[in-house]
Amino acid sequence: MLRGWRHEVIVGTKAGKYGADELDFSADRIRRGFEDSLRRLGTDYVDILQLHNVEFIDLEGPLGEAYEELVRLREAGMCRLIGMTGYPTAMTRRVMNEFDLDVTLSYAHCTLLDACLTDDVLPLAREREVGVINAAAVALGLLTQAGPPPHIAQLVGEEICKVARRTVEVCQRHGADVSFLANQYSIQRSGCATTLIGTTKQQHLDSALAAADEPIDEDLLADVLAAAGADRGRHWMSGLPQNN
Repeated sequence: MLRGWRHEVIVGTKAGKYGADELDFSADRIRRGFEDSLRRLGTDYVDILQLHNVEFIDLEGPLGEAYEELVRLREAGMCRLIGMTGYPTAMTRRVMNEFDLDVTLSYAHCTLLDACLTDDVLPLAREREVGVINAAAVALGLLTQAGPPPHIAQLVGEEICKVARRTVEVCQRHGADVSFLANQYSIQRSGCATTLIGTTKQQHLDSALAAADEPIDEDLLADVLAAAGADRGRHWMSGLPQNN
């Protein structure tokens, strides 16, 4: 609950995807879900409301209805900023061009494996005056000692997993934590004001906060990027083929 300290935090939430696999971008479902979130949070507004994983729907179909509902919620003062999230940079560019957004979230595109956020997203975002939230510095677990969970490994494919393992091995030889370097790189080099860190452990949160300020070991970074190879735009398929 946020009562008593709401003014001290920036609150963002998402709409359109519910649970593991329910997609519903109808105006009614968005409003009902959003109002439920406000009740649970104990507030009457959020700072950021975004449509989530829009690459999984036909952008010619329900997205317009969903966007119009976001606009109504913003006009009613129930959210301050509206946006859309997703993985494919082609989809991100399209929604920035076709809709008047305040913000977008782009994930796993400013990492030790993929740096296309700089060239594919940020120039258009600046032109369209859209704020960009950078996310997934450790690339959904690829850039961790333990490696990605099985469903992520299957999603991204063996070639990307192989490159990720090379970066882990370089860090191990240097006695360094690949996740710490990944957070340093993504936070400090993205060019974004905000990098979203997801964690369930206090120690990982503390490490990510330290990564925001500690200078990068440039020799280590150079060795890791050399091991990763020249391809700095490694993508996997997410959502509908036409949105990739």
